[in-house]
Amino acid sequence: MVVYAFDVGETLVDESRLWLRYAHYVGVPPLTFLGVLGSYIAEGRDDRDVFAHFGVDFDRFEANLTWRNRSEDGILADDFYPDALPTLKALKSAGHRVLIAGNQSKRMNACLEALDLPVDKVRCGEQWGAKKPTHRFFQRLLREAGTDAGEIVYIGDRVDHDILPALEMGLRAVLIRRGPWGHVHSAWPDAARAGAVIGSLRALL
Repeated sequence: MVVYAFDVGETLVDESRLWLRYAHYVGVPPLTFLGVLGSYIAEGRDDRDVFAHFGVDFDRFEANLTWRNRSEDGILADDFYPDALPTLKALKSAGHRVLIAGNQSKRMNACLEALDLPVDKVRCGEQWGAKKPTHRFFQRLLREAGTDAGEIVYIGDRVDHDILPALEMGLRAVLIRRGPWGHVHSAWPDAARAGAVIGSLRALL
């Protein structure tokens, strides 16, 4: 039995709506906001630097933002990529264990749990007190999976946060080429270290 563990943003969930809302709340045109985001991704910088670029403290900003409108600022069923939920369901039906484990907040994690997804567990970095790309995050993932590292496949859109640290811990890793990180990172030399680079989650089947 293989354990499939999935990142959230731009792996399962299309974050376009959330980033556009960020641009709106920051008070800059969406194209300007996303242009700066894209340039920072290409430079390998943290996406929080985008907020600093516009003079916004991200932690304080997010604390105020997330309670303005839960239905719009959380994760909705419509935010999932079309291949996400069918793939999760198919993997479960085939007898595999399926986990979701990303860097989302506890509040975003609660949004995911409320959707009653076809998975065994939904966990987040904030719950664990450890975020990717730290080894501690993947150690917690190993504990939750309850199996050998070589039996776990971690699927994510980032070489730096998903693929390399997963491989360092002995997991198998698959890079999905979508979203801004996935498209940029798939051109990085280290992307070749992934077990596979896929354009759709259906390729896992």
